[in-house]
Amino acid sequence: YGQVAIGDEVAITGALEGNEVTGRDGLVAYTVDEWNVTPESSDNGTKKAPSGTWKHKESHLPSLSIALQDGTVKTAEIGSATLSGALAEFIDPGMGVEKADYNGQSLPEGSLRTQGFRDGDLITVVGLKGSGGLLQPDRLFGGNRAGLVDEIRLGAQIMFWVGLSMMACSPIVLIGGIWGAIFGRNRGGINLGGLKNLKIG
Repeated sequence: YGQVAIGDEVAITGALEGNEVTGRDGLVAYTVDEWNVTPESSDNGTKKAPSGTWKHKESHLPSLSIALQDGTVKTAEIGSATLSGALAEFIDPGMGVEKADYNGQSLPEGSLRTQGFRDGDLITVVGLKGSGGLLQPDRLFGGNRAGLVDEIRLGAQIMFWVGLSMMACSPIVLIGGIWGAIFGRNRGGINLGGLKNLKIG
């Protein structure tokens, strides 16, 4: 990490170590989402079951200390970032009347989901090296670099098939978008080709 120039994109993998607990059950960094439910509806005589989506509510992403094989890297405190991979997750049921399924559980509207990391978790962080050596994180993934690459590729494949299904509507735009998703930038803003060449701690 010390050889990476300021402003360069970098991916490091290490264990969270020596961080202050800021959330429930030992969490040192976490986000909170709220469950929004679209009620059951009918379209041309066909009933549609209630559906739910998570809406971001708040983030707690302080400066983190990550132990690498050859030292320690600190991240900058940030307001938001993408969290994915192996996350600790806690659900607090809401009081709403409408309900929708989430992972086999019928959740009322207004339920809260807390996801995050604890000290000791293996984490891969992608971001820019800032002044003073602090890593400005854009994405925090629970797991190693190989797992992150697999997740990105899966996301690109999903975009590809969704694009194909809509190609009749706007072929030129979608072909360009699909090509970019597979071979260039993908959701989360990480270039797969570039990720292979990033500095890995």
